[in-house]
Amino acid sequence: MLKNKQQNLENNILFAEFNTIELAQISEHSRYQVLAKDQLLFQQGQKAMDFFINIDGKIKLALLSMAGNEKVMSVVNKDQSFAEAIMFLDNKTYPLNATALVPSTVLCINSQVYMEVLQ
Repeated sequence: MLKNKQQNLENNILFAEFNTIELAQISEHSRYQVLAKDQLLFQQGQKAMDFFINIDGKIKLALLSMAGNEKVMSVVNKDQSFAEAIMFLDNKTYPLNATALVPSTVLCINSQVYMEVLQ
């Protein structure tokens, strides 16, 4: 069962220093996304608007070569965040693919809102 978005944020280290009002602002611009097994969350080269907390399931992060070969870089487990470093880069595109290995739920957090609240 899903907690509310604000509780999910509070439980992640990226949000440890935010107060209740700031967490409410971020959670207002966040959304849950339910993924079926093998469903793509984002693909390599896609514009990065969000970063994520894996609420339930497993997410595979993998690079795809020009020849079509896949290199798994990481598997994201429950309660782990991912793709957050992209918001600090000049080129804000996802450098790899994110695919659900099992039915999964992620919390999508708007990177721009996070940065605005952080400042």
